[in-house]
This record gives sequence, C-alpha cells and structure tokens, in this order.
Amino acid sequence: MLAAIALAVLFVSMGVWIRMMAGSFGTFQQVYLRILLAGVVAAVVFRRHFSREVLRGITPRDWWLYAARAFVAYTIGVAGVTIAVMHASSVRCRLCRRCRSWACWAG
Repeated sequence: MLAAIALAVLFVSMGVWIRMMAGSFGTFQQVYLRILLAGVVAAVVFRRHFSREVLRGITPRDWWLYAARAFVAYTIGVAGVTIAVMHASSVRCRLCRRCRSWACWAG
C-alpha cells in the first residue's frame, strides 16, 4: 500500500519536475536523469534483495541478454519515444496556430 502511494505521488509530481528542469536541461537529458533517479530509488528500495550469491547465480548468457536488452531499451527505445513525443507536440501546435488554442485541435 505504501509503495502504491509513493508511486502515485511520484507520478503526480512528474509535471512539476519537468517544468522545473525545462530551463536547465534538454528533453533527452531530462529523460535520462529520470531514468537514473529511478535506478537509484530501485537500488535503495531493493538493496536487501541483491547479494553476491544472487548475482553469481546469473549465468554469463543471461548477463549478456540483460545488457543487450537494457542497451536497446534505453538508447533506441527512449530516443524513439522522445523524438515521437517532440514531433507530435510540434504537429499539434502547427494545427492550432490559427486560433492559438488547443481546443480547436479536438474538433
């Protein structure tokens, strides 16, 4: 229950963080900073589940698979989604330039 509440608070506060960082960081920097922050929070929360025995039990083939999956997800996947979101918002702004409102885009 506590994890669900914490997740909801973090999700709701994401808009505030985006606006606070908009002047200092670019879009890709913001995305990767959030991923880094999520990794740090996960390491703190799940630190008891990581032990040398658990990490030694993972085969080299599995380590390679995890590394390849993370590389593809965090380089190609994040870049693709970020570019898609930036392009979608610029298209939306061009469509609504006539009345300078987002309301006309829906109708």
